[in-house]
Amino acid sequence: MKKTLSIALLFFALAAKSQNVGIGNTDPKTILDVKGDVRFRSVAITLPFTPVDLDITTNKASVFVLSSSGIGSIPGINGGIDGKMITLFNGSSFSSSISIADESSTQSSATANNRIITGNAGFLFLNQKGSITLRYDGTLMRWTIVSKNGVDDSSNLWGKNGSDVF
Repeated sequence: MKKTLSIALLFFALAAKSQNVGIGNTDPKTILDVKGDVRFRSVAITLPFTPVDLDITTNKASVFVLSSSGIGSIPGINGGIDGKMITLFNGSSFSSSISIADESSTQSSATANNRIITGNAGFLFLNQKGSITLRYDGTLMRWTIVSKNGVDDSSNLWGKNGSDVF
């Protein structure tokens, strides 16, 4: 009897593991099928004056609202897991850019697995109220850009930050 019950429980556990999960529906078509809206929590982070890898392991969120009292710099992002997606939003209250270093930049002090592929071998500048969405690629062991808005590319000959031209 015990053996039969154990086998039945094992079979049930394996069958349950292979099921799709539906939230708000009874007929899920994918592993996670949500009918309705989804909320992604945000966390506010103040960047220090010196470039430092952004640590997302201690701050569990999907959206990071960044601020800096000067030009903040992000050489890399600590806490990458294959498929993890995050959005960085420049929530500075004054006209300020946050620089994001490319993996190949000689100025990137990031640990290899924390680096970001920006596609320009230089820096991206996340302007005030700008955002950038990144995805961690476990094969490349790098963050890759999914989308960006309000971002200047350092490969441009001229850039601007507020009324300053550099």
